[in-house]
Amino acid sequence: MVAEFGSPSGTDLEEVNARLRSEVAAHKQALANLAAEREPLQLNLAQRTQELAAMKLRVEELGQTLARYEAAMQGSRVTVVTQDADLRYTSISNEFLGQSADEIVGREDVEVFPPENGNGLALLKSAALKFGTAQDSELRIKGENADLWLDLHVEPLRDPAGDPVGITGVAVDITQRKESEEIGRAHV
Repeated sequence: MVAEFGSPSGTDLEEVNARLRSEVAAHKQALANLAAEREPLQLNLAQRTQELAAMKLRVEELGQTLARYEAAMQGSRVTVVTQDADLRYTSISNEFLGQSADEIVGREDVEVFPPENGNGLALLKSAALKFGTAQDSELRIKGENADLWLDLHVEPLRDPAGDPVGITGVAVDITQRKESEEIGRAHV
């Protein structure tokens, strides 16, 4: 103990020095522990950085693939779609039946197609989901001035476990072919 008005005693100085040595040792141990923990964290950071760089590269590659896909689809008679398990559109490759992709996404077939077609189309897609098999059909959509014919192919869209979670499909405009067939039959 320090005397109230005097100099510290030798015992007091020894106690203070012992406490300081103990605190210094504790700080050195804490620094050693931090250094030991730092190396695995730095290795983990380096690994994660490499993974992120690889993911960034993959995202760029996918973006280029998507751009090629979209360029190839423009002006074609092909429409590619995906729908969730409730058969609501989650994506569509292009404008369809005078509706933009943004107008179609989130809607069901009965909201996109005329009533006489929407229900049958929903049944076809439900069968793909229920049975887990591809479904094909031709669909005639009656228009005011002309009919539109589509060749449809739908497949179940599966999660990683293999369970159907929606559908993916393609609709090909075959109107010209159907009109040619009709003309050919008229000439026979």
